[in-house]
Amino acid sequence: MRRNKVLDLHRATHTLLLTSISLSTLLFIVALISTRQFFRLEQKEALTARDRVLTLLEYQFEQLSSVTADYSQWDDTWDFLQGTDPEYPEVNFTEDSLSNLGIAFVGIYTQEGKQFFSYYTDKAYPPAIPENLHLSLLKNTQGLFLLENVPYLVRIRAILHSDLSGPLAGYFMFGKTLDEGLLATISKLSGTTVTITVSDEAKTAERTILGASSIESISSIPLGLSSKSLILSVRIPRDLFWNGFRSLMLFFILAVVTIVIVFINYASSRKLLAFEKNTAAILEEEVQERTESLRMANSILQNYKKIIESTGEGILITDMKGTILEINPAIQNMTGFSEEELIGQTPNILKSGMHAPEFYRALWESVHQNGQWEGEIWNRKRDGTLLPFWLSINTLKDLEGNPCKLVAFYIDITQLKQTQEKLNNLAFYDSLTGLPNRSLFTDRLDQVLSRAQREKSRFALLYMDLDHFKDVNDGFGHQVGDELLILAAHRIKAQVREADTVCRLGGDEFTVILEDIHKSTDASLVAKKIIEALREPFIINEREIYIGSSVGIALYPYDGATIQELVKNADAAMYDAKEQGRGQYRFASGAAGISSRHRIEVEAQIRKALDESRFVLCYQPLVSTGSAEQGKAQGIIGAEALIRIKNPDDTIVPPGQFIEIAKDTGLIIPMGGWALLQACKDARTWAEAGKPIQVSVNVSQRQFERGHIIKQTEAALRESGLDPRLLKLEVTESLFMRDAQRVASIMEDLKKLGICFAVDDFGTGYSSLRYIDALPIDSLKIDKSFVDHLRSEEGPADPQQNLQNGSIALAVVSMARSFGLTSIAEGVETKEQLEALKRRGCDAVQGYYISKPLPADLFKDFIQHGLNSQKGQIQPSMQETDEEIEELESV
Repeated sequence: MRRNKVLDLHRATHTLLLTSISLSTLLFIVALISTRQFFRLEQKEALTARDRVLTLLEYQFEQLSSVTADYSQWDDTWDFLQGTDPEYPEVNFTEDSLSNLGIAFVGIYTQEGKQFFSYYTDKAYPPAIPENLHLSLLKNTQGLFLLENVPYLVRIRAILHSDLSGPLAGYFMFGKTLDEGLLATISKLSGTTVTITVSDEAKTAERTILGASSIESISSIPLGLSSKSLILSVRIPRDLFWNGFRSLMLFFILAVVTIVIVFINYASSRKLLAFEKNTAAILEEEVQERTESLRMANSILQNYKKIIESTGEGILITDMKGTILEINPAIQNMTGFSEEELIGQTPNILKSGMHAPEFYRALWESVHQNGQWEGEIWNRKRDGTLLPFWLSINTLKDLEGNPCKLVAFYIDITQLKQTQEKLNNLAFYDSLTGLPNRSLFTDRLDQVLSRAQREKSRFALLYMDLDHFKDVNDGFGHQVGDELLILAAHRIKAQVREADTVCRLGGDEFTVILEDIHKSTDASLVAKKIIEALREPFIINEREIYIGSSVGIALYPYDGATIQELVKNADAAMYDAKEQGRGQYRFASGAAGISSRHRIEVEAQIRKALDESRFVLCYQPLVSTGSAEQGKAQGIIGAEALIRIKNPDDTIVPPGQFIEIAKDTGLIIPMGGWALLQACKDARTWAEAGKPIQVSVNVSQRQFERGHIIKQTEAALRESGLDPRLLKLEVTESLFMRDAQRVASIMEDLKKLGICFAVDDFGTGYSSLRYIDALPIDSLKIDKSFVDHLRSEEGPADPQQNLQNGSIALAVVSMARSFGLTSIAEGVETKEQLEALKRRGCDAVQGYYISKPLPADLFKDFIQHGLNSQKGQIQPSMQETDEEIEELESV
């Protein structure tokens, strides 16, 4: 009986030994796989570090480019090259001033590239400044150059007047040494160790070197005018690998110890078989050995727990319902909560309120479906402080493979966020005044413009510079000039609201974006306050300095509908203020664009034309290409409706003078509705007279907003009684850009009525095969710009232009045929153009070669009798351009 028990114990111990060996083998395989994964992660981190270093190096080039641009556009620099300002070098180039800018040397060259002047800051090791510039460098350029085996960041710009006018005087060159100090700064900002060496090879293959304690990424940077290259080495510590490796080794040691314990048990069981008579003593010894083994195992587990408790990552263990079961001290230090406050709670106690419910739903969906989630999350500490963390959640399974617990690892990424914020400040804020720079100005103006368009609100753009600022720089030096710019920025900012934006574009130019203004006097009041503030004396170095300011004001939407228009008009208004005597403001004038007063007058004219029914339609025929003849209606298949305003004195106002203002004011909606109804009525008249041809009506993007076009089309067809197949709506490509899905839905609803669609000016905007295939389009219209230069092969005016436009026209025709669409060419004015389009397989044409736009009564006679009498047509003397005959263009 006792022997059988010993045998059973032996068998069980043998089985446990085999199981432990198998488990150890599995852990070893997992260790190998995990080690390779650590290698991949470290290589990815090394490449990311290299990209950060390259980004910082590009920022150094931008700083150098900004300084070079300022110096190269001074009138003093231009005068110095002309020999009229001999004191220029002594005033502007000193060792202190260049050292403060981080400049190693400066060179000024003539137009032919011959050195005119040079200066360097390090007298002990003067750089080899080129005597003559290479032909390839006689332009605005930058790059890394090797001078006497020392790398320099070099920026070259053409020397022009301050208003960028010519003639070209020469070239200005600044150089900055890529020395240990600059590399140390880049290393500190990027969190890496950066070194450079010079290679005799033009290009070296990129590679990553894994060391015992660090990983190094090596890449080459080309050098200008040199067969050599610069080898960039970026080194980061291998913390990830060694931390992971130590964890795996702990697991492996634990497995080995377990095998040792089991092996001891196995040996003990064999002793029991050899000493059957001493069973009691052997069993007692076995119990003692097992107790010792358990003590050793418990000791190892305690060590493992200590490792978890001492790690810098916060660890939080919950059950599958999210109840917190265990934590480590790091999570307490990170959150400020004690162990008693966290155990038994859910992670919601750390919820920051910065993430939407959808964020947490997606997080838990990933955990339950994939068993893990990883990403950035904001949590709230016990004292209410918000901190960013990198969170990794993994699912633990029991022996049966069922999920039993969740383990979350928290890494505090506050320092990384701060580094990113510093880099953003360097990229988007002026280093001298702290104001937003040109890049951030463009971004904020775009946001304000989008908000104003969406909310139908108004805002003003103030564009200003400091009067006689150049005299301050010339008389007192650039250090005083910089101090003056800082004080001026503070005064300007003090005159506006907190919500308004003050920016420095460069030099002495400033802008102010005033949001939500209700009348123009709001903008003029701010401009007056700024001008008065800048008239007060500035106290710098116990010296009173007086300057002034000239301000230009552009109002949205009256003085421009785009960023470019607003900036251009505000800038023009500022120069108008200077011409009027400086120290004053001016609103955007008609010389720079459509003035506010003119827009108001045109808006009133449109409203009056709507009230008094003074809109008229002219029609230009569309004919089949194969049957087209000059001045004849043979092969006519349709007509395009073009809108005009008829004044009380019978003069005609072309659409180019009012369409854009109609779009800005929203009057395009009722105007487009009238044009659609009248075109349908005229087409019904032609059909009743035995000439059922299709009429094309241009529609604008504003008519698609809120579905206006559906109601207008249904009303026009119902009131006119026109067959829907005889109506075609023309849209432009830009209509699909903002909300393609909504536009497609509206077009599908209109298509169900039986009407047709054409894409106007195809190829001049955002051409996309996806839109052509997805939208219910029937025709593509080739823009006039692609038809203008088409000639016959016998005598092209411009062979290259003819070939290019011919290829584009052929491509549009082929594309239309591939999608089963009709191709129509606009602006056909000569027989040569018609023949060229015939050869390319175009289906239909329209243009002055067939007929100019005709009033409704003359167009009816034209299609009935087949000849164009030319009477009543819009003559060229009215200065109507081809763009102006389009009725409703897109914004």
